Amino acid sequence: NLLGLSTALACTILIYLWVNDELHVDKFNTTDSRLFQVLKNAPSQAGITTDERTPGLLAAALAKEIPEVEYACAVVPVSWNDKKGALIHGDQQIRASASFAGEDYFKMFSYRLIQGSPAEVLKDKMSIAISGDLALKLFHTTENVVGKEIEWDQKGYAGLYRISGIFERPPPNATAQFNVVFNYALFLEKQPKLNDWQNNDPSTYVLLKKDADIDAFNRKIAGMVKSRVERSSITLW
Repeated sequence: NLLGLSTALACTILIYLWVNDELHVDKFNTTDSRLFQVLKNAPSQAGITTDERTPGLLAAALAKEIPEVEYACAVVPVSWNDKKGALIHGDQQIRASASFAGEDYFKMFSYRLIQGSPAEVLKDKMSIAISGDLALKLFHTTENVVGKEIEWDQKGYAGLYRISGIFERPPPNATAQFNVVFNYALFLEKQPKLNDWQNNDPSTYVLLKKDADIDAFNRKIAGMVKSRVERSSITLW
């Protein structure tokens, strides 16, 4: 009886810890109640397919055309490319996982910047933001690193970039885990096919204004992609 009771209590505690952890995923964002990911619905042989990969031009169109949107941002996650690049400074060379994000990324998500301004950190196409961990490995400090040039070695994106921001690594309960962020404009330049509304790759996120009606907004954007690409629609999640 004691063994059975102990096992049951242990299972209960483990289930509670798992559920509690799941409920707190991404809840570190201070604007969580207004922050949404846009999903694309499209017909398929199985019925309707819902996909987080959205048109490369969608974020810019949402920010420009929909007044309820405070910010919209395209994000190419680390998982898009399973091959790591390398940051090179002097004789130091460190493998790193990179993502690409629109210039308003650090305004929308609560990733703390150790150095740099949310409004400036991804403003330039050849700018790069790195984690504090990487800064310490490469420069042995996080002070006076912004403005320095660093080399990135990865097929298609190799070159010199200016460090525009140092951020704390995402917390363990963050869905996105990365240590390098490039400007999405660079990705769009290297992947010109995404200037066609029928091609999809990045995820799209929106931060709605405080007085926005989510249901009304969903109805408004449902036909946005459809007007550009027949038989597809988008929705918030």
